Amino acid sequence: MKNLLIIIFTTFILAACSSTQSGKDFDMEVVKSFKKGETTQEDVRKAIGDPSGMDDLVDGETAWQYYFHENKSSGLNYVPVAGAYAGGSKGTSKHVTIRFGKDGIMSGMSFREIESGSSRF
Repeated sequence: MKNLLIIIFTTFILAACSSTQSGKDFDMEVVKSFKKGETTQEDVRKAIGDPSGMDDLVDGETAWQYYFHENKSSGLNYVPVAGAYAGGSKGTSKHVTIRFGKDGIMSGMSFREIESGSSRF
């Protein structure tokens, strides 16, 4: 009986882990390799895919945005009493904005990547 309870408890813990995700993941090392004045829109599309959003800027340039966010919660968050002491979560956020001139060549870029996490231990 004790082994059955341990199996049920372990299954509950593993099943209770949750993950949320938005956007399409991309490799930040690839993004960091893009070069102002050299990288084209086609190069970017081939390397990291279609943008999450696009904006036409007043100076005739175009800005492409890429974003990805993922959050994973510990299954212990859902266990009474234990969750208050041992639960937690881990998150990753990436955001990239790439500007292109009228010629389709990169004129600038900004990016950020944030790793976050919480633990109650």
